[in-house]
Amino acid sequence: MDAELEANIQQALPSALKMALYAAKKQHLELLKYTIEGVDSLCNNAAFLKDLEDREHIQQLDETAKDFALLETQLTRYKTQLEKLEPLVESGRLDQPRIDKLLKDAMAKPRINATKHDFYKKFCDRAGVRCPQKLSFNSLERDVEMEVIIARSHHASGQQRSQAAAAMDEDEDDDEEYVVE
Repeated sequence: MDAELEANIQQALPSALKMALYAAKKQHLELLKYTIEGVDSLCNNAAFLKDLEDREHIQQLDETAKDFALLETQLTRYKTQLEKLEPLVESGRLDQPRIDKLLKDAMAKPRINATKHDFYKKFCDRAGVRCPQKLSFNSLERDVEMEVIIARSHHASGQQRSQAAAAMDEDEDDDEEYVVE
């Protein structure tokens, strides 16, 4: 009886997973639609507050615009994970560890630079706020690495010069030792 039940579950599982995947894709599109509508509403409010010169509320909307940028990034990641999941569901090679990993990856909060996101740029434009240009973490990390490389090369070339000078001094000392009077 248990073997028959297990066989029925295994037979029904691929179609059930396909239905769940379809529902997740539909959910993604709905969330994206509501996110875009939210950004549009936020931008309209920002334009209204700009006309009233209400900087305090514009600052609060600024934080909300950054949150919308983060949300859209998370939705994009979610869609990517769904796309990775689809061939596994189609082939029937989906197992629990893969599902857990995909869920963990999709739920992780991404680090983003909101100032480079289209939603935030649109908000800044409508609010009449100058969009700040922050350094991204990657470019900052790259700059630090370059500084370290340059410092090491200067240090190494300084050491080479001092070693060369020391070698020349030794040569001079050697010359003095072999001078016959």
